[in-house]
Amino acid sequence: MVTEMVELHKLKLAELNQECLACGLETKGIKQDLIHRLQAYLEEHRGRR
Repeated sequence: MVTEMVELHKLKLAELNQECLACGLETKGIKQDLIHRLQAYLEEHRGRR
């Protein structure tokens, strides 16, 4: 699972889908949608470890 802000745009669509699933996020949409979703999730959950 993604634990830090990483360069998400370097991940492949399949990898982004896996990260979204691991975070409990929706996996529908284009690559940019998944990146935005993951970035929002990471921002919201930063420091909640």
